[in-house]
Amino acid sequence: MREVRHEITKHFEQLMPARYCKASEKVCPAGPPGPPGPRGARGPRGRRGPKGTKGNKGIQGIMGPPGKAGKSGMAGPPGPRGEKGDIGPPGPRGMPGPPGRPGESISPPHVVLSPADQTRDETGNTAFYCTVGGNPAPKVEWRFKGRKLAPGAKYSIKDGGALTIKHLNYSDAGQYTCAATNVLGSSAASGILSVRGEAHDKKNELAVTLSA
Repeated sequence: MREVRHEITKHFEQLMPARYCKASEKVCPAGPPGPPGPRGARGPRGRRGPKGTKGNKGIQGIMGPPGKAGKSGMAGPPGPRGEKGDIGPPGPRGMPGPPGRPGESISPPHVVLSPADQTRDETGNTAFYCTVGGNPAPKVEWRFKGRKLAPGAKYSIKDGGALTIKHLNYSDAGQYTCAATNVLGSSAASGILSVRGEAHDKKNELAVTLSA
């Protein structure tokens, strides 16, 4: 209502002259508009109008071109393993290969020792030689009075078949054995070493001198 009254008053003021000219008592022409007045307070919000009717649905537009392919997603977990299939029939037989070389016959060890007996002077050196046969190749070891010998300052063993005894003395006298072993068995041969002392040599030299 306030807004309606304001509009009616505004129209009446426009129809009625604001002032009369004093000389002619005639209505003066309207002057130029004055400067705008201060802005009034904001009025209350009007009532919301009724909801309009919904328009008709438009025609579907033309489908555009397909977009760019997106990035491939992560691979999923592997599926369960399938059951093993049946064994197929055997294939055709291939061509036979060339004949192989005949293999060597296997045999147990056999040992020959030389010399069988020997006598050597004290402080000297001597050797025993052992010839070994058999297949597979036997493992050879030397023994003195049943004790296994190892290479060192006293004994030299070459390729298992030659034993050299150095710096002889009376304790080196006795039985030396060459033993050979493979998967089929073992074999051994022994020799006797005698050691002659220096005193015995001098006694023989004195006997020869007196007889002369």
